[in-house]
Amino acid sequence: MIALIGAGGELGRRVQAQLLQHYQLLLIDQHNQAELEANLALLDMALILTPPVSHAGYLRRLTDAGVPRVLCEKPLPVIPDLHDPQRARVIDHYLFKTQVADCVDYYRLNAGRIKVISLSLCELRREKRPWMWTRAGHGGVILDLGHHLVSLLGLMAGDFQSLANVTDIALSDVEYFDHPGAAERALQLSFAWGGKQVILALGQRGEESKEVEMELQDGTRRRFDLSDRVDYRAVVAAGLAQDTSPLLEWDDAVEVSRLLNRMLERIDG
Repeated sequence: MIALIGAGGELGRRVQAQLLQHYQLLLIDQHNQAELEANLALLDMALILTPPVSHAGYLRRLTDAGVPRVLCEKPLPVIPDLHDPQRARVIDHYLFKTQVADCVDYYRLNAGRIKVISLSLCELRREKRPWMWTRAGHGGVILDLGHHLVSLLGLMAGDFQSLANVTDIALSDVEYFDHPGAAERALQLSFAWGGKQVILALGQRGEESKEVEMELQDGTRRRFDLSDRVDYRAVVAAGLAQDTSPLLEWDDAVEVSRLLNRMLERIDG
């Protein structure tokens, strides 16, 4: 049995539709928490698809209860101290996109010749998730959209610990949601990483752009499209398997979160 926690939310409903015909699901929202407690011993897996403010609490609760595999949707704005972190994985669904494998292969083939990596994740849609509007809700595009692109860098390098070596973080063109205690809705970041310049464009700027571009020292450029949708059946299959997958292992997810928090400090500073 797989618990879908946050089944009533926008993401939860979409994932439920993809999984319903293939797995036995326990659908959990804020109104039936007692049902989750009553079935903990029967679970093979739990998916945490709730807003970020609740991620740390659910991770502690489910891993402490001995659920064999706990998959938590990104981000981890607060990094919980887990007694058994080997049970936990963090979902960044962008790592399951079709062209990511080609992107990783190209990076590893040309790593010594890459000069600039440009990652763009800009959306046309108007943000409707209330938690995204405020810093208190752990919203904002750095934690939400930036997570995809930083995770991709770690995957390309095959070494998420290398994210700790990022230097010279700079921000520009920062815009905020029109809301008290507002989080950032759009910005551009740049930093140095492994001898390369990395540029991130994030937010809702009136255009749709989901891609990675790598520029070699000789000026050659290669783009990879990240606009396709991900079927969460692939995410669940990866969680049930014992081999390596695009799911973030706990230590790798922590490194991603630490870098994102460093970026947030640049805004606050």
